Amino acid sequence: AVNNIERGLYKAHDATMEDIVQTFEQNGIQFLDGPGVRLENTGLRIKCYEGTDAFHYLFTKIEASLKDNNQELLIWGIDEKLIKDVYGKELSKLQRSLKDNPVRIITYKDFSYAMTFNHFQKKVVDDTRPLLPCFIYADRVAMVLMENPIHVAILYNEKMAQDYAKYFDFLWKQSR
Repeated sequence: AVNNIERGLYKAHDATMEDIVQTFEQNGIQFLDGPGVRLENTGLRIKCYEGTDAFHYLFTKIEASLKDNNQELLIWGIDEKLIKDVYGKELSKLQRSLKDNPVRIITYKDFSYAMTFNHFQKKVVDDTRPLLPCFIYADRVAMVLMENPIHVAILYNEKMAQDYAKYFDFLWKQSR
């Protein structure tokens, strides 16, 4: 199927292409800027997205990683209202997809109506706020730079994800 797509015999849908890319990336293939791929040979892989579709790609990656298991999604440092107002459609899709996954959110503003997953808890941090909004899931840490354009960097490293999850748990215990 991939050969037929590459030779132009078949035009794949965007969703199919996202599935193919996700499958290759999960198996250590890195897509280079421009034509080409290479095998990952490092314990840390980073994938960056920029612009108006950055959150779409992030939510797609989270959904693909968590939808078929009950792993937890940890979110901290985000402005929930901004996410809901600007990316409401993508957020709703993610919420439906992760309906059985536990989700914990630490926010620095109390917008309890903005992000609601089926199995979620939320706390508000008064004085402590991370430098960048962060999503921790599976063996990944995604950091978001909320500038124009928006930048999302997904770091693929199990140890780093575990360390960020520990820090999240520390903040969770300190929050209200």
